[in-house]
Amino acid sequence: FIHNPGAFDPEGDSLSYELVQCSGDGGVAIPGYTFPNATNSFSLDPVTGDLVWDSPVTPGEYNVAFHINQYKRGSFAGYVRRDMQILIGQCSNNPPFIETVADTCVLAGDTLRFDVTNIDPDHNFVEISAYGAVFVDSLIGGDAATYSRVTVPSNDTVFGRFEWAAQCHHVRSSPYIAQFKARDVQPVDSISLVALKSTVIRVIAPGPASVTGFANGNTIELNWSTSPCAEAIGYHVYRRINMYSGTIQCPCDNGAPSYTGYQLLTTLRSIDSTEYVDNNSGQGLAIGVEYCYLITAYFADGSESCASPQTCATLKKDLPVLTHADVRTTDVANGSVYVDWSKPTELDTVQFPPPHEYRVFRSNDFFGNNFTQFAVLNTLNDTTVIDTLINTVDGP
Repeated sequence: FIHNPGAFDPEGDSLSYELVQCSGDGGVAIPGYTFPNATNSFSLDPVTGDLVWDSPVTPGEYNVAFHINQYKRGSFAGYVRRDMQILIGQCSNNPPFIETVADTCVLAGDTLRFDVTNIDPDHNFVEISAYGAVFVDSLIGGDAATYSRVTVPSNDTVFGRFEWAAQCHHVRSSPYIAQFKARDVQPVDSISLVALKSTVIRVIAPGPASVTGFANGNTIELNWSTSPCAEAIGYHVYRRINMYSGTIQCPCDNGAPSYTGYQLLTTLRSIDSTEYVDNNSGQGLAIGVEYCYLITAYFADGSESCASPQTCATLKKDLPVLTHADVRTTDVANGSVYVDWSKPTELDTVQFPPPHEYRVFRSNDFFGNNFTQFAVLNTLNDTTVIDTLINTVDGP
């Protein structure tokens, strides 16, 4: 015996199913109640809601109950209780069976299409149907899926074709469940049996189509195209060192999967925010390191798009890089510090024509406040200086 209540939440909240004891008057649990005996199993799938009794032991009338639990952003929000009676009788008929695709994903803007095979082992005529929120325009904001019978030479083997042109307004964090039903048609007074099969479908938004990054001083400036889904409310920016060499399996692997090594850098809270300057939280980025980025769009319910293409950039060495600052003399008044640096090797002399000079600054504060200039060098090859007549005892 197979049954599915076909529950859905109009707001896309997550649902789960659990068997509970049947209750009597006043909602009080029935003393001594047990779940029906089965040759193999009696179970309720917590995700799809498929109630499967395989196989009843004794004919009779049986009562079962279950809760359909609702969760909002991971928090329990209530339940609906379903009580039902099941009549078990002697029967020599065999139920049909269904072959459908495994749980899958579809990119908003694409069409998901697959066939469902329905077969009756007793060669009876098979009726097919499908249900779930995905088939109802009013429940998903229009553009519902369709399920239609495909003509075949034998009535006991029937193909049903599922088609869904998923759109951006279908994107949500919780999946859709399409439930397929096959029923064998029996002569008068014979018992018709059914088979049910569920397919879980996630609708994922495409990521920004393009993203560019270029180095500017000790920062990298990012720009990307607007999300193709107007329902998005902002972007996540991810960063890693060096390009990820593998492939992200969009749409089922949305966001920036952990196996890529990308980590969340920042979140921008507007769909119109399509640029970002990475300055390493004000510390500046390191010269010679390849920084790579992915951009994803996110939605009000927390769902996340596929990732954009990767973009990578390396800082040009167009600035001097400090390499040493060593105390040479320790004294309250006559102390000295040796300072050197690496000269810029990628300086754009067209954009920044000579003459060039180094200006060297000192701060008496450990945190780098209140810098004052103490030296000027007029050639790029002169990369050392000694700061003298300073306090190297009490200062940082």
